[in-house]
Amino acid sequence: MPGEERSADAVLLGRAPRQSGKVRIAIAPLELQLSMRYHNTILEVKQRVQEQCHAKLNWMRLFAHSTELLNGQRLIELIPSSKASHKAGGRPSSTIKLVLKIQNPHDFTEAYYISAWGAEEAASVGNDGQRLLDSIQHGLELGFAPQLVWDGTGGTYLMRDARRQPVAAFKPRDEETFAPNNPRGLQGKFGQPGLNPHVLSGESHLREVLAHKLDWDGFAGVPLTLQAEAMHPAFHVASLRPLSRYGTKVGSLQEWVPYDDVAANRGAATFPKQEVHKIAILDMRLLNTDRNDANILVRASISKRDSHSFGTESSPESSATRGCEEGLEAGDHAVVKGRASAEEHPAGDEGEEEEERMSVDTPAKAMVQLIPIDHGGCLPTRPEVVWYNWCWLEWPQMKEPIDADTARYIASLDPAKDAKVLSDFGIPSAAIRASTCSTILLQRGVAAGLSLYDIALIMCRGDEEVPSEFEQLWEQVERLVHIAAHNHRLIGSDRNMLHASRTNSHPARTPERTSLNEDSEAHSPDFTRRSLPVSPPPCVCIKRIQSAATLELKPEHEHLSTRSAQDPLADLEASFYMYYGRLLADLLKRVVVRKRVGLTCGPRPERSSSDN
Repeated sequence: MPGEERSADAVLLGRAPRQSGKVRIAIAPLELQLSMRYHNTILEVKQRVQEQCHAKLNWMRLFAHSTELLNGQRLIELIPSSKASHKAGGRPSSTIKLVLKIQNPHDFTEAYYISAWGAEEAASVGNDGQRLLDSIQHGLELGFAPQLVWDGTGGTYLMRDARRQPVAAFKPRDEETFAPNNPRGLQGKFGQPGLNPHVLSGESHLREVLAHKLDWDGFAGVPLTLQAEAMHPAFHVASLRPLSRYGTKVGSLQEWVPYDDVAANRGAATFPKQEVHKIAILDMRLLNTDRNDANILVRASISKRDSHSFGTESSPESSATRGCEEGLEAGDHAVVKGRASAEEHPAGDEGEEEEERMSVDTPAKAMVQLIPIDHGGCLPTRPEVVWYNWCWLEWPQMKEPIDADTARYIASLDPAKDAKVLSDFGIPSAAIRASTCSTILLQRGVAAGLSLYDIALIMCRGDEEVPSEFEQLWEQVERLVHIAAHNHRLIGSDRNMLHASRTNSHPARTPERTSLNEDSEAHSPDFTRRSLPVSPPPCVCIKRIQSAATLELKPEHEHLSTRSAQDPLADLEASFYMYYGRLLADLLKRVVVRKRVGLTCGPRPERSSSDN
């Protein structure tokens, strides 16, 4: 058959015959399907789209995940290699999903411009997001330039509205730590390890956006965060090579929120239990590697300031002037000290009123709201978190039992839904697996009666050089999947048949064949003390894991592994979660027993008095 794979590798891996040299292109939001050659360019794709929608060719912009495609790029560059796909647990996809955006090039001739990036259109941005963008655009048109804040290791800019009030913080991706245009002298290349070796430079802005998107129902209170592109002469440019087609800056745009203080200036015992738990849940789900008490804002909820108001009555000079003089209190988020008081009080007596406000404690814990910001260190490709990465770990609220509402929220989390969102943004598969596994651990730990403190101890390192129990479990599962991928007796019926034929022809060199099915066991020569069952279809694996946590997986969310179950490599991703679920059950049993007998495993070593 023409185009059929007849090589030994193709037979061993069970690759289905298919026509070679062509790839399917799915264009959103047109719901257009095209069949193109691998060597075709993006310009040729636009020409095919032009025949269907009759738009101007130079008005078309095509995006793959969060990257704009250049006209000279070829489709084969968008297809992952077989090696990369094998590591991800499958084979290269024959369908490329692109997003089309129609935009007038004259929009970029102006010196001041800001807009949603890529597929972030009005429907997905929402009314609040569009109002935020419009307010910033009005401020830029009136000459209020973005202001680079003085602290942090990356570039963060204050964006102002028409009344000079800060309304957002913009973090360009090319000004992140070790990115080409970093304004702090920490310049490097896109894709090199950043401050966290498992989060690459140029990708932190995506983590900021995803932290908001994965904060379902606004449970943790992450401020509105968009992926946006902006243009202004005030942005820092050090690279001689243009990093975008029109010279725009792409990054995260986070809404400014009023606040009263940061957690670093307050006693942790004054915070409500529910507020501490909601931030801990978010950080454990996303494996945040940079949660310090300076990126948790404290707000007195008695003032009913639940959302940022673009029309608040305030002096146009007060907040801007104080922002220039005092800078930031909470890191890269560009939190100007006194922002809340500047909104509520006229200019003139700000200093006295600020001092008076800071000297008065909130009347009750229930009136305090915690707002998490700065999530660029989330979603690492390895689940490596040290105890000091989570400032809330030793707060007294962590050892208290969670309330019913929080337990219901944890049970309602859908790891498959999270994985779909992360995949749509082009997050590496390893980071998706790490986040999925941490969410499953959180759900099953709560179902087993553990406190958030107990679960956090499983996830984080007590010693910086010693892997956590979660990391050890992760590495063990990876070894099992690696063995399953390279052992013909564990990969599927096609390989069993091939192995049987080899057994008949070479009985002396091959051990007796074992019949494999879902209920039988095969002993791998590499694991003399462990029996590994053959992986059932992906949906069965996921349902088993979820059922262990007394959860239901909705049919439309069964896409932690969306490949055909008849492809042997397609089962590897599902096998990962199956092995993880079984080993996790054993780990949780040990933790529960350890807790019942009173054994504790603190996250950090004992410190001497000289360390304090």
